[in-house]
Formats: sequence, C-alpha cells, structure tokens
Amino acid sequence: MGNREYSGLPDLLTATGDEFIFLIDEWDYIFSHDLFRESQGRFLEFLRNLLKDRPYVALAYMTGVLPIQKYSTGSALNMFDEYTMLNDSFFDDYFGFTEEEVRTLCRKQGKVELREIAEWYNGYNTDDGRKIYNPRSVILALINGKCQSYWTRTGKMDEVLFFLKYNIGEVRDDVVKMVNHMPVRIEINKEYTAGQENPVNKKDIYSAMIIYGLLSYHEGELAIPNQELMIEFENALEDEDFGYVAELVKSQS
Repeated sequence: MGNREYSGLPDLLTATGDEFIFLIDEWDYIFSHDLFRESQGRFLEFLRNLLKDRPYVALAYMTGVLPIQKYSTGSALNMFDEYTMLNDSFFDDYFGFTEEEVRTLCRKQGKVELREIAEWYNGYNTDDGRKIYNPRSVILALINGKCQSYWTRTGKMDEVLFFLKYNIGEVRDDVVKMVNHMPVRIEINKEYTAGQENPVNKKDIYSAMIIYGLLSYHEGELAIPNQELMIEFENALEDEDFGYVAELVKSQS
C-alpha cells in the first residue's frame, strides 16, 4: 500500500497555504468497538499522513478513551502528547465533574443531596487526590431527581463481564475483595491502548478496566469506585461462568 492512497487531502490542504486546527472526537471508536479490524492499521496510517509534519497543521486535538499504542519509536502517531486516567497530573480534573461543581449543581437542583450523588457516582481521583465524579450520570440523576445506575455500555470493551472472563482464575480473589469494599494493592504502569490485542494477564485486564472507568486507581490501590459500578460487577457475577466466584462473594457479604 503506497502513500499515494493518502496524498489527496494533504496535498489539497497544503496548496491552500493556510493553517488549520484539527479537532477529532472519539478518534478511537473503531478500536473501542472492535470494528474493521483489518483496516485499523490503515486508519492509523491515514491519520499519520494527514497530521504528522504537515505545514498546514496549527494544532491537532483528539479525544477518546484509549491511548495510542506505541508499536515502536516510529509509531504512526508518536507526535502527540497524551493525557490519560493513568498518566496525567495536568488535565485530570477535567476528566469529570469536581466535587465543588457537583455541590453547586445540587444546590441549584435542590432535590438530590451531594451525599447521595457521591455514593453513586464518585470514587475517581485526580493525581493529587481531588475527587472526580462521572459527569453523565450526575447530570441524569439531577435531571431525573433520582440516583440509579445510568452506566451505558458503548461496546463489548466496555463491559465488566467481557474483561473478567479473560482471566477469572487470576482475578477471582481480587474481585471478591473489591465487591466487599476492600481495595486491592497492585502496581499498574502499562496502559491498555488502541490497537492492542485483548488483555491476557491480570495487569492488562486491570489497565483496560481503569482506562474504561470500570475501576478506580489511586496511589497503588485498585477499587470499584461507586455504587453505580458495584451494580455492574454484581450483575457480572450472576453469569453462570462465575458460579464459584459468586458464592465466594455471597459468603463474605
């Protein structure tokens, strides 16, 4: 596959003599939903050819769930600075609502108390320990005047059950602890990334679950962050494949 397939748009933009700002939302959609697997490499090459070392690029800003996989120092998109749930001390308070923002919203709405919102949708932290809330769920709870699970699965990579089935023997004891509100200490220093094969060991599984917001991770402690996610884990444990684990959970509850 030659570069000629990707040259049309860059040539056109270069010919204008102008600079452009590129805003790409959910850039990783085909990876997080496991779509067009045979074309994912071509998609990365398209982005590289469009954005890397081009005179017309004033700024490129991409948002998504998954970091970019670093295949090597010559990775297709190695020109980006990345900020993620596992690696950010600058923008991390923008990953959700801060407690002060939630407090202000609760005062304006006047029906749901901050204490209840915190129990259901808090549990994440910035690098320096400030509390972060799930923004979508907070908004829906305030609109509806009721706290409940508003967790939305956006694809198979977003489900508790999907990850737990990969390595149930390895994660069994940890799941029992976390469902019983006991954090698990573990060092996670490798991020699950777009284009990566499905997780094959405990740390890969936990890294993926942190990136997708299914688990919280702060100062070396892994935990189920709130009541909303606890319901997702409890539902996963009702699956017949987890009969033994479910019994362990019940016996310790």
